[in-house]
Amino acid sequence: MSEVSGFHGSRSSGKTRATRGAGSGRSSTRRRRCLRLQRPGDGGTQTRAGGRGGFVLAMVLFTLAVGGVLALLMLNTAGDDRLGSRNLLEGTRSFYAAEAGLNQVLSDWGARKYDTLITSPGQTTDLGWTVLSGSRSRYHPVLLRLVASGPILVTVDGRSGAAREGLRTVSMLVIPGGVPFSWAAVGKNDVQISGAGTGTDSYDPAYGPYGGSNIGSDGNVASDQTISLLSGGSQIRGDVSAVTSVDGGCSNPRITGSCTVPAAPLPLGTVPCPAGMSSAGDIPNGPNTSYNAGTGDLTVSKGATLSLSYSPPSGHPYRFHDLILSGGGRLDFTGTPRHVDVYVSRTFTPSGGTIVNAGGNPLDLTFWGCGSSSSDWLLSGGSGAFFALYAPTHNVTLSGAGDIYGSVIAASVTLSGGSMIHYDKALGGGSGVTLVAGSWMEVSR
Repeated sequence: MSEVSGFHGSRSSGKTRATRGAGSGRSSTRRRRCLRLQRPGDGGTQTRAGGRGGFVLAMVLFTLAVGGVLALLMLNTAGDDRLGSRNLLEGTRSFYAAEAGLNQVLSDWGARKYDTLITSPGQTTDLGWTVLSGSRSRYHPVLLRLVASGPILVTVDGRSGAAREGLRTVSMLVIPGGVPFSWAAVGKNDVQISGAGTGTDSYDPAYGPYGGSNIGSDGNVASDQTISLLSGGSQIRGDVSAVTSVDGGCSNPRITGSCTVPAAPLPLGTVPCPAGMSSAGDIPNGPNTSYNAGTGDLTVSKGATLSLSYSPPSGHPYRFHDLILSGGGRLDFTGTPRHVDVYVSRTFTPSGGTIVNAGGNPLDLTFWGCGSSSSDWLLSGGSGAFFALYAPTHNVTLSGAGDIYGSVIAASVTLSGGSMIHYDKALGGGSGVTLVAGSWMEVSR
């Protein structure tokens, strides 16, 4: 039994050991599996990946925040740009409305006689707001009399028709009583026309240059006193009016149009001279050309040609004391055609040379006799002599076979030797006021 017991015990012990061994083997297998799942290398990699994911998330959030701020800034900047562009547009429209209003006032002056509304110094008249035709923009003129029977300040506000409107203001001095260039020739005291092929006629630039079928009968002549000489083979192809008398009476066959005697007087006002003289920078240097910017005396002689720009570099009109062309000297106006004024305070004698308005439009060139000088002026015409001349204190003589395309208004006008004035009908749109050169300005509000 004992042996049996020993045997069984031994077998039991062996089973126990076997069981333990099997359990130990399974435990070892599980431990190895766990060790494989928890190897240091694998565990470190997972930890670092988790750290990188948090960093990337933070960077994404930061980038989104910065992008949002930049987007807001761009939206604000775009809004400011749009607002600035809109303000510029409305300001420009307002400026053009003010300019249009000023032009309209000047155009209407002759018919509406605005100067009669303000007769005392310091008196003003408000013409109210007017909407421009075909636009919502509007203008507002106010007139101020500065001196009795003297200059009037015209100030015009302009507003666009938009919600923001904008406001721009321009002003200019005018002298009432000026005469528009509505005649071929006007003499404050007298007009004399004599000699074969001498006289006046007209043309309409809307139908091309002078000549052929474009020769008309609007070469009107007027005088505040007399037309004392109208003889020989001369002819006025147009109407005649004089306050006192006409040589040969209204039945004179040299008059092709109507004749009025006595006629209503024409108020030929004097023209004030702009301040100073033309700067040396406005007058190019050249051989046989002499200009003194201190005295304002200009001489072009010995066949020399002086070219003046339609747009003086200084931005001011040309201003001279004496302007003399001699010995075939030539005065050309060149560049892009636009209106330019030339003021002469004493002597204007281009008879020894030639004046050439390259644009061929007398509306682009006006000579003004300014101030109180009463010296005699001698003119010569030519194929390029397209200009208007206003010199109410000077006696003007046009002689020789030269022609002027435009208009001449002076203290007296004398035509002889086959000279002609071909009146350009486009000059007839004058306003009845004299504009004071250099007085235009934009006013800040």
